[in-house]
Amino acid sequence: MEVTVQCDRCKKQVNGIKTETATGGFYEVANPLGWGKYADPGEKIVCDNCMWNDPRYIAVYGKVG
Repeated sequence: MEVTVQCDRCKKQVNGIKTETATGGFYEVANPLGWGKYADPGEKIVCDNCMWNDPRYIAVYGKVG
C-alpha cells in the first residue's frame, strides 16, 4: 500500500510503501529491538535519506548512495 509519512528527523513528507512486514522509503523506528536502535528519542518514522546518513547506521551498513 502506498503511504505518505513525515520524517520525524528532517520533517519532510515521504511517499513510500508499507506492507505488513516491510516499508519502503522510510523506516519505522519505534521498536527498540528493530530499527529503533538508530532512532533519536521520540522518533517513530525516519526517511531513507536521514537513516542512510546516520553515523550509527553507517557504522553497521556502510554509506548508502
